[in-house]
Amino acid sequence: MDQLPTNEVIESALRQQLKIYPDKAIREFVANAIIHQDLSITGAGVMVEVFKD
Repeated sequence: MDQLPTNEVIESALRQQLKIYPDKAIREFVANAIIHQDLSITGAGVMVEVFKD
C-alpha cells in the first residue's frame, strides 16, 4: 500500500498525508479481480500493476 499515491495537506503548521484511494476501495478492487478472473486459461492469475501516471 506504500506504493499508492497520496496527497499532502497542510493545516495549522501540520502536514498530513492523505490516501487518494480509500483502503475499502483497494480491497474491493482486489476482491473483484480475484472473483472475476478467467479460470478457463491455464496458468493465468490475477496481476495488479501500479503506474505513476
